[in-house]
Amino acid sequence: MDETDGSGFCFPYDVLLDILRRLPCRALAESRRVCSAWRSIIDGHNLQFPHFFPRGVFPGIFTSSYGCDDSSSFFAPPAACSSRPRGARDGPAFRRDPLL
Repeated sequence: MDETDGSGFCFPYDVLLDILRRLPCRALAESRRVCSAWRSIIDGHNLQFPHFFPRGVFPGIFTSSYGCDDSSSFFAPPAACSSRPRGARDGPAFRRDPLL
């Protein structure tokens, strides 16, 4: 029952990764302090990175340039086709107002 593989873990490496991926951010940060092997696993697989920058949350970037034209722009990631209502590009929101 106490047999380990060559790495010193009692269960497969991919099982450990799956367990660590399911931990909340604080518990994952505390797991880095268990031993140097766990710290290298967490850092080597960038397990904390998704907690700081989750997928699908990035709303976009707003830029404003002051100079000759004083223009501003909003760059957003493309929306999925299924989430866009039909005919959304036909509305007044997509027409350029010359007064703006």
